[in-house]
Amino acid sequence: HSWKGAEEGKKSPPLVWRPFQLAFVVLAAASACCAESDDRGALDLLWFPTGGGKTEAYLAIIAMVAFYRRLKRSNPDEGIGTAAIMRYTLRLLTAQQFERASSLILAADLIRSGRVRSPNLKKPLGRKSFSIGIWVGGDATPNKFEDAIRNRGNGNG
Repeated sequence: HSWKGAEEGKKSPPLVWRPFQLAFVVLAAASACCAESDDRGALDLLWFPTGGGKTEAYLAIIAMVAFYRRLKRSNPDEGIGTAAIMRYTLRLLTAQQFERASSLILAADLIRSGRVRSPNLKKPLGRKSFSIGIWVGGDATPNKFEDAIRNRGNGNG
């Protein structure tokens, strides 16, 4: 959040959680982290207009799950793996949400590596990085690693 303002030469306003975001995180925490939760089989669908804060709410859950999986194991690197899969129907929306999710993953990895201090974190988070990937279809991204390397930096892939 603060990096965006810094790159534009402005100070970013403080982040403020909306009540529904906090309620969502509190309600989803147990089922997101505990495989035995009775709520794992339930799905609630809420609609909020664009700009309502949905992305931040579910990115908070993704961060919580990613950290929790590493913190609950004696070897944090055993907690790695896919924590979330996100799907969007519009390519532009996919790219925008990927940018926001990437900011979260970068921040999580800075905390994991100790490059950003987290005073309440008393347990190591492992040596393996948090990571993120994207696939938006063969018309927008290469489907083969060799094609990705060949097209890197030329505007085709």
